[in-house]
Amino acid sequence: MRPAPLDPAPRAAALLLLVACRSPAALGPPAAPPTDLSRALVVDGPLSARLAPPDGAAVVLLYGAEERGDPSPCGCADDPKGGLARQASYVAATRAAHPEAAVLWLNAGGWALDAADFSGGPRADAPTANTAMVAAFTAGGLDAANLGYGDMMGLRSLGGPTPFPVLSANIEGPGLTPSAVFSRGGLRVGVLGLSTEGSAAVPTAPFITADPYRQGAAAAAALRPQVDLLVLLSAGASDAARRIAEDGLVDVVIDANTHHGNYPPLRVGGAVWVRAHFQTERMGELRLGPAGARWAIDRQIDLDDDIPEQPEVDEIVKAARKALKRERAALFGERG
Repeated sequence: MRPAPLDPAPRAAALLLLVACRSPAALGPPAAPPTDLSRALVVDGPLSARLAPPDGAAVVLLYGAEERGDPSPCGCADDPKGGLARQASYVAATRAAHPEAAVLWLNAGGWALDAADFSGGPRADAPTANTAMVAAFTAGGLDAANLGYGDMMGLRSLGGPTPFPVLSANIEGPGLTPSAVFSRGGLRVGVLGLSTEGSAAVPTAPFITADPYRQGAAAAAALRPQVDLLVLLSAGASDAARRIAEDGLVDVVIDANTHHGNYPPLRVGGAVWVRAHFQTERMGELRLGPAGARWAIDRQIDLDDDIPEQPEVDEIVKAARKALKRERAALFGERG
């Protein structure tokens, strides 16, 4: 049985009060009257020109997904995009430009290398790749990552907990928590993780998977009264996430499912639904107005070479690239 939708009115009133108590001058005047839902594709200019103008956003969610153990820009020869050093650079600039907002950097899943060896364990290069991912995320200030189905193998290769929370409401195992709550900008923002259940025929020990809708709905219903805004990260669990949104249990869904296009934001139930770009070649920036306004702007930011690499993260990425080149030469032989 689906849980009954909760009445959002008390929570919305609380959110409006919290935002209203902040100084109007701190928020700054809107650049233009926002529409209910809108999108912007930002592909040109230096980093400073790609940042959002002041618009009164109360919450800013910076999001990506599906790097698959590669912290570098994508390997395409022509105009490679993405990379954790560029993500971190954009995150730092956004936090500096909008100190009044609750700014979170989230990964919706698929971030780890899940390659297996002949015995079914992590491939020999997986610990190096995934350790570099965790180190780069940590240095750049990632707030939380969802555990996608394929990330289970990557988490096994680390051999220990991560400095940031790894979330899953429907997968149990070492190093996992269903959700996390962040106090930012006078608000409490809850973040919940969800993944496809996968195949029962595929062994996942020491992790135990369960039905994403049933577990996700129960976790959302329990968390929702404790927060002002509830965000669901979905890795390949789009059907379950849609049902949870239609039940009125979450406010935002960030959907990772190998999306390559420039999709507009949607409303599903009462939730704003956005899609993470595959390999985070474009970083998502969802800007949400204060309670009662109901507007949202989903900005998609090209992470090309006009976005500078954050130095500390770039050093981690470069060291990982050298180590992985040696390891993969030993595994697969030298390539021309």
